[in-house]
Amino acid sequence: MAFFPLYPWILRTLARIFHLPVQYFISHRSALFICGWLLNTVCFTLAAVSLYKLTCKLFGRDKVALVSSLLFCINPASVFMSSLYTESLFSCLQFTALYFLEQTKSILACLLFGLGCATRSNGIISCGFVTHSILKHCLSNGLTLSSHLKLADLFYALTVLLKVIVLNGIVLAPFILFELYGYSLYCTPLAMDMTNQKLAWCDRWLPFPYSYIQDTYWHVGFLRYFELKQIPNFLLAAPVIVLSSCAVLTYCYNQKNFETVKTLGLWQDIKYKHENMARRSIHCSSGRIERQDIEFYHSPPVFVYVVHLAFMTLFGFTSMHVQVITRFIASASPLIYWYSAHVIIRDTADPGHRYCRSMWRSQLILGYFILYFFIGTALHCNFYPWT
Repeated sequence: MAFFPLYPWILRTLARIFHLPVQYFISHRSALFICGWLLNTVCFTLAAVSLYKLTCKLFGRDKVALVSSLLFCINPASVFMSSLYTESLFSCLQFTALYFLEQTKSILACLLFGLGCATRSNGIISCGFVTHSILKHCLSNGLTLSSHLKLADLFYALTVLLKVIVLNGIVLAPFILFELYGYSLYCTPLAMDMTNQKLAWCDRWLPFPYSYIQDTYWHVGFLRYFELKQIPNFLLAAPVIVLSSCAVLTYCYNQKNFETVKTLGLWQDIKYKHENMARRSIHCSSGRIERQDIEFYHSPPVFVYVVHLAFMTLFGFTSMHVQVITRFIASASPLIYWYSAHVIIRDTADPGHRYCRSMWRSQLILGYFILYFFIGTALHCNFYPWT
């Protein structure tokens, strides 16, 4: 019950199909390894493509999309993308769902987010994207928050609330069903008759086996990892924490984004979309680096991704095994790749460009990505501790 079922189920199914015609040549264990590597490689490739499409959809900048996707391909947790871990599948589902959500294909996006919940527990955070998208659409259709609400406005607000509940229900359904399966397996009268014991978590007000396992066996909890012996793990996670913090603070403390932050990215985003569409035709006719290639990061659509990354960073730092935060963030947040692309494009702009800056930030980011890419691969493959 500590690991979610979608990835093992897909892997087991593929291995059975693959092993059937070659069962006299390789073992079932080897078939699992081969299928796992192929599955993760395909999912990783699709995740990079989805990130590219998502970036193009949001910003309309091919250069930004290309740099972001390339950074994802050498991300610090890349060794887990080809190993038999859930990160590649989750990234594929997450980035593809976000792309469809930006295309206002909410049902399809929620189905993919739901599959993400069946892959990793942090998929439940995707409810924030769904809720924010619905509220933006609601406000763009003219719902006002005045003191003189009409009956039609009230009915529309109730419709929006119902839509939020239903779509988030689709996202959370796999997580809830899996937890209910665990409850039925260990906490029903029939299960207790078979085991002759009643587990402690069965009487909790939210009897979720996942949270019980995290708390009891893995000692996961608020500030529970803050021990002197864990300092090496905090140092290992420090680069991604610093990078994520810079990504969040750079956005929030930029004067251009004050209005966006105050309005939670709801009203400003509507205005931005109309302006952005007017600029795209101009940009596509020019091959040089323009101001919007550098300042794309400070646009209203980025706000919800900033909140998502801020929550993941804070939660990972305070309430998780902190060394896991590298792959926790690298597999779920496109923002670290957008921020890194923003810094790199700005630093490597034409020397005569007025937005050109010292290149030490981009060199640090590239150095971090490449260093963790190679060192992580070497250490993890030789069974040394790594994220």
